[in-house]
Amino acid sequence: MKIRLIRLLVALAVVAGLYLPANAQEATKFSIKEAVEYAKKNNLSLQKTRIDEKLSNQKVKEILASGLPQISAGASYTNNIQIATQRLPNFINDALPPGSPRGPEYINAQFGLANSLTVNGQLNQLIFDGTYFLGVKAAQEYVEMSTLATQQTEIEIEINTIKAYYSVLMADERIEQLSASLRSLDSTLFTMSAMAIQGFAEAVDTTRIALSRSNLAIQKARLEDQRKVMLNVLKLQMGFDMSKDIQLTETSETLEAKMKVLNVDANGNISARPEYKILEQQIKLGILDKRRYQVGYYPTLNGFISHQQNTFASKGELSQLGNPWFPGTSWGLTLHVPIFTGFRQRSFIQQADLRLQQYQITKTQFEQSYQNEVFTARTSYLRALESYNLQKKNMELATEIKRIAKIKLQEGLGTSLEYTTAETESNTTETNLLIALYELMVSELEYRKATGGKILE
Repeated sequence: MKIRLIRLLVALAVVAGLYLPANAQEATKFSIKEAVEYAKKNNLSLQKTRIDEKLSNQKVKEILASGLPQISAGASYTNNIQIATQRLPNFINDALPPGSPRGPEYINAQFGLANSLTVNGQLNQLIFDGTYFLGVKAAQEYVEMSTLATQQTEIEIEINTIKAYYSVLMADERIEQLSASLRSLDSTLFTMSAMAIQGFAEAVDTTRIALSRSNLAIQKARLEDQRKVMLNVLKLQMGFDMSKDIQLTETSETLEAKMKVLNVDANGNISARPEYKILEQQIKLGILDKRRYQVGYYPTLNGFISHQQNTFASKGELSQLGNPWFPGTSWGLTLHVPIFTGFRQRSFIQQADLRLQQYQITKTQFEQSYQNEVFTARTSYLRALESYNLQKKNMELATEIKRIAKIKLQEGLGTSLEYTTAETESNTTETNLLIALYELMVSELEYRKATGGKILE
């Protein structure tokens, strides 16, 4: 009866597989290198950093533009509905011959016409301003700093993507190991059940193996849930669509084949670290900032050229506008000499100098911590390498112990307790080996980062 039921379940599973949706979405395959390249193009944080870099380039253009000729033009039309009246002394009386009739003491006069049109243009040019040239230089240095910030973000995204990829891969490997263990336990459980029916094994042996299998199934289910979380973390790092699936093409075997023992004797190159380059760039900007305030004592000189055309027309004669035009042209220079600013400029210089000192101290701190970071990364890598090699040996021993325990159990020479203990130890050792492999690969990443080396070969 049991055999017929099993056959029925298998047949149903096969039929269900035949009717899976044909349009099921296919997972996108990624190797580690492909995942990193995808992340560099689609990670949102990296996209924001690249926009900052573009903004800094536009800032340079903005500052450069302030030193170029500034040309403007305009026009104005005026309709004097009521022309203003001025009351003036009657100067005509003084010109009349003696004895002639004299007019009133004051006369009313209106100046201007009802309609006037003015068209003008002006060119302004910065001739000398010490802060301008320093501003251009500082903006160019800031562009370099933005580029370095992008490089630093790229390295962080690369490392985080690789770590997330490793996590999902280790989960996949462990799930497969647990599946293999479950299949092995199912086979053993089937054999022991048959032996128990024939009286060659005790029922408690079958029960103990069934309990071990149940615990492994629970462990696998939990790990599958954790794997979903890890996969979402990988998608976030890559900037991948969360609604779509990813398939990893790497395996622990391919990663082990690519692994090479690092030469950890060298101290690395601190100048290759983008963080160090950024600190150096901050100092350059700090020096320029201080000089900017120092040259604030220098005079500034600007020049201008202005030209305008005026035309007038009486009331009701708009057609006369432009007949004729009356030109006017002028040019000049504007000199500004700072004499006393209430010590404000001196305060600006002192503040800039203090900020520069902070930048220099931060750089010194990084130089000191760099050696410790390299030492820590080297130590972690060597310990991880040692642990990995030991766990590989432990795996060989655990596999052999499990093999012998299974044979003894099937031949009636061993107990189910001995076998389940060997099974548990084997699973624990498999987990420890995967953890050791993960820690070795991560410690390699951290060492490469600490020494300023290339993250992904």
